[in-house]
Amino acid sequence: MAALGNSNGDIRAHFTVAADSREAFAAQLQAFQAELEGGTCHVDFSIQQSTTDTIAITAAGALLRDEHNRPILRPGGHGALLENLQALPGDLIFVKNIDNVAHEHARTASIAWMQILGGYLVRLGEAVAHHLHSLQAGDDAALAQAVDFLRQTFPHATPTGNDNRQQLRDTVLSRLNRPVRVCGMVQNEGEPGGGPFWVRENDGGVSPQIVEAAEIDAEDAEQQAIFSRATHFNPVFMALAVRDQRQEPFALAEFVQQDRILTATKQVAGQTATILERPGLWNGGMAGWNSVFVEVPSTVFSPVKSVLDLLRPEHQPQQD
Repeated sequence: MAALGNSNGDIRAHFTVAADSREAFAAQLQAFQAELEGGTCHVDFSIQQSTTDTIAITAAGALLRDEHNRPILRPGGHGALLENLQALPGDLIFVKNIDNVAHEHARTASIAWMQILGGYLVRLGEAVAHHLHSLQAGDDAALAQAVDFLRQTFPHATPTGNDNRQQLRDTVLSRLNRPVRVCGMVQNEGEPGGGPFWVRENDGGVSPQIVEAAEIDAEDAEQQAIFSRATHFNPVFMALAVRDQRQEPFALAEFVQQDRILTATKQVAGQTATILERPGLWNGGMAGWNSVFVEVPSTVFSPVKSVLDLLRPEHQPQQD
């Protein structure tokens, strides 16, 4: 998770890292700061809280235990980082995966598009604040204008079929007063992962959501076909507004879709086990946010999952 530098060249960033790697990251940061020309680098670290760890199940369906018969708990996936996000002091937060490593020649594009996402987010935030203020002031025309804004901007959040004006007003206030995210999406070029989809909710409505491949029923041919036709891919390139109109932080846990937990099969303590993961940070963990998806160029996405990825064309220096 990171914020862009300001006009003075100052950089403010936050990294969530593994506990046993924190010292190595801090040492690397110190070396980087020594070489920084102009400006100041403000960086802090956090680790995934052990209180968010989850259980693992053996092939026989029992809790996986250690030699002292204690349940083995494992990190609960990136959805567990919601607590880390909640603790950040920023008004606007930019999020990207740490393994999205751009070559020097691609940094300009990444920075520019982060600024574009952030600028759009600020405009959305100003519009939301305007409609909330007008509704709370009792402006007669405010309700219709707010409903129209929701319909055009966050269509999944548009109230329908409500003849009670006060109830409609309360619903509109509730649907406006929540975190906002602008998510950059690249063209789908076959990378493993998820993407943006319309999802039908339990109440019958639909909402734009980021859906991971692990959330798709492997035995549902129709759902697999829909997923395979995805035109765009989620590179985890997001701008987030996490404070309300009073500049108070939202209680992010209230916007999690708890039934979007994930399971996976992995080797744990020498055994094949089914592990439990919390709803993903950018899928189930942000399901209740007001979301907008924006197409961004593939130049902002340069994944490095293994050392061999550094041989890919986007990680090579450009020819003069």
